Amino acid sequence: MKKALLGLVLMGSLFVISCKEKTTEEKVQDAVESVGNDIENKAEKARDAIENAANETGEALENAGDKSGEALENAAKETEEALQKGKEKLKNATKETEEALQKGKEKLKNATKETEEALQKGKEKLKNAAE
Repeated sequence: MKKALLGLVLMGSLFVISCKEKTTEEKVQDAVESVGNDIENKAEKARDAIENAANETGEALENAGDKSGEALENAAKETEEALQKGKEKLKNATKETEEALQKGKEKLKNATKETEEALQKGKEKLKNAAE
């Protein structure tokens, strides 16, 4: 009778631990997906910033080819401004990407900690059930 009861308690403990691991695994999966989405979004912003800077630079160069003298100086200034804007956009996109990566690292770190805690609780429950 004691063996049967102990077996039921052990199986119940394994069921609880198994359910908890799935919840923690889902948290880890969500954190990983969130990091992937953040990186993808920031990469798209960086790509758009680079394309915009290239388009602005190209337009400025085309205008410079059609004009002479003073117009050429203005085009050079516009090109410099476009490049500066592109640099700023790229710098901001890079910063946002780094922030997203940092947030992702924190989410993964927290999920890992929760997984370890769940495993430790499961071990303790199994140990107590065995005693």
